[in-house]
Amino acid sequence: MEVASFLKKLTKKPSPNIGCFLAVQIDTEFIKTAIWEIKNDLPEIIGIGGTAQWDGTSVEVLLEAIDTSLSVALEKIPEKVEISKAIFGLPEAWVSPESILPARLNDIKTICDKMAFKPLGFVITTEAIAQYLKAKEGTPASAILVRISTSEVAVSIIRLGVIEATHIAGRSGDISSDVKEGLTRFGDQESLPSRIILYDGTSDKLDELTQQLLVSDWYSSFPFLHIPKIETMDNSFSISAIAISGGGEAAKSLGIPVKPIPLQEPAVETKPEMQPEIKPDTKTEQPKSIPKPEAKHSAAIPNINLNKVKELFSKFKSLKVPTPPLPKIQVGINKTNLTIAAVFLFFLLITVGSVQMAKKLVKTTLKISISGQDISNTVQAIADPESKSIDSDTNILPAQIVTLIKSKEKTKPTTGKKTTGDRAKGEIVIYNLRTDGNKGFDEGSAISATVNGSKTLFTLDTSVTVNPATPGNNYIIVPGNAKVSVTSESFGPEYNLESGIEFQIANYSKSTYVAKNEAAFTGGTKKEIAMISKKDRSDLLANLTEEIKSEAKDELISQNQDKKIFVDSIEVKPTKENYSGDAGTEAESVSLSLEAQVKAIAVTETDYQNLLASILSSKAPAGFSANGQNVKSEINNIKIDEGKVYFDLNFSAILTPQTDKNQLLQMIAGKRPAEAMDVLKRLPRVKNAEIIFSPKLPGFLQWISNDPSRVDFEIQI
Repeated sequence: MEVASFLKKLTKKPSPNIGCFLAVQIDTEFIKTAIWEIKNDLPEIIGIGGTAQWDGTSVEVLLEAIDTSLSVALEKIPEKVEISKAIFGLPEAWVSPESILPARLNDIKTICDKMAFKPLGFVITTEAIAQYLKAKEGTPASAILVRISTSEVAVSIIRLGVIEATHIAGRSGDISSDVKEGLTRFGDQESLPSRIILYDGTSDKLDELTQQLLVSDWYSSFPFLHIPKIETMDNSFSISAIAISGGGEAAKSLGIPVKPIPLQEPAVETKPEMQPEIKPDTKTEQPKSIPKPEAKHSAAIPNINLNKVKELFSKFKSLKVPTPPLPKIQVGINKTNLTIAAVFLFFLLITVGSVQMAKKLVKTTLKISISGQDISNTVQAIADPESKSIDSDTNILPAQIVTLIKSKEKTKPTTGKKTTGDRAKGEIVIYNLRTDGNKGFDEGSAISATVNGSKTLFTLDTSVTVNPATPGNNYIIVPGNAKVSVTSESFGPEYNLESGIEFQIANYSKSTYVAKNEAAFTGGTKKEIAMISKKDRSDLLANLTEEIKSEAKDELISQNQDKKIFVDSIEVKPTKENYSGDAGTEAESVSLSLEAQVKAIAVTETDYQNLLASILSSKAPAGFSANGQNVKSEINNIKIDEGKVYFDLNFSAILTPQTDKNQLLQMIAGKRPAEAMDVLKRLPRVKNAEIIFSPKLPGFLQWISNDPSRVDFEIQI
């Protein structure tokens, strides 16, 4: 279905004024937005919002989510824009064959009313994606679309640009099973497109899910012609499709000329049957959008324009030493007047000479306090032992592995318990009550007696043969008998049985064979002793390992003062373990002597400072530079993965306005201190200034030297 065929107007047709438009993707669990415009007859995205969660039911929560997402998009646009029209991307569940479902239509109208948007139309998100792929690739796409969200997986089949259907499967811990469940709901298929496109999940999760799909067995359950190619789309894919494809069609319907989307370069396809184990390229060419503009710093202060300042103060001319008027000389020259004139000329020459000497010989120090600009930010960086040099584009630092060997001993009380004691012994008489032949019983044969409801077991210490029963007087049978010593099965005083106890021999009936003890059994004792348990050994190893790790941290830092040690990366690997006893050994305590190798990941302080300087240089606004003395940084959120350290580099600095000292000197050279101070204090961002002369001369001899070598600048932030 063409996008134009399912663009429905929610209200009257908006006016065809070309301006900025809004695209809103509403899904069952999240919201996305984008701001777009028609530029050079092509729809183009100028700002993409964030992904905001909502509960899928409350229109109030929906409004808040749209506002949150849109705020992110607006922050990315350098100039204020006015948005009055919006196109909506909706899930299939919101739309009937005729229109939007009534309840959802009310939600859309509420959004438009509350946010003062005119509805431009709506588009089903999956159909917009199909048209977007067709426009970008030049041919109708055939693929399996897999939309990933927190609780569900939506599987759609596209054949030649047409969405066949969409089925929803719940999320489990296995993405392959979820996708297969969704495909199963399509019923029997003759064949399936050998291309699977994942979208709307976070990029890091999609990469992980892609790996799971790549190793899954697809042939045994589904009719794929060859191994399906797995592609992942970034987070802007679906909202771009709505804005570019759906928005472009909507613009056409308003009479705005829109050109076809430029085709992307064709990719060389790897034949799966030739390289079945190679991971397919999961990167898909995305629509080109305007890069994120550099943020405008409202607090940024422009460079000191010394030419303008010089022009402003050009009306002030260098002061010259005033020449006092000569006294009137009367026609009649007398000796007194001549003396006065000579003295006056002498002092005049001395004064002029002193001023000129002061200008050339006195050294001037200008102390200027300038207000800097604060900057703070956080970037993600990586310490990689396999990297050889700093990569300032990706913030990668070359790392090193530092090691040391530590030994430590520790003793702890045992917690294991063991029951021991002595076994009871005695003698029994076995009676053969009715058999007419000898009966033998082997050593270790079991006998038992029940006393006070408790069954006790004993075993024969030796083999024994019991004589047969014989007939006696008056037809009374005389039992055969034999004595044998026995030992209790276990230890304990409960086996010290009194005399006259009747015993059953093995499983024989007491009417055939029976035994009794003529004397009480003795010797049974029981006691509980301490012993080394497996847990005692494992706990001791864990505690000692942790102590070594704690001590090693300080040693590593002390031994590598020119490096930054990532303490979270410290690993302790035992190399020698010597316990005082094995598990089960009777003991009140257990000791362990442990030797271990400790290693950690570190970066040199020089590399760290160079990367920090590069980051500051890229973040500083025009006209400002960073002074290393005003820079602070810290490392947070350290994560170790596959031998690399991922961390947040938080930094703050006071940036210094770039100042041309030569221009400053040209403005104040040859001036008196008061005039020079007036010039300096009128400069932008100058908070205070002080002029110091060396040597210190009387005020009338204080001038700013014209010689640059006689003037020093001390600029403080």
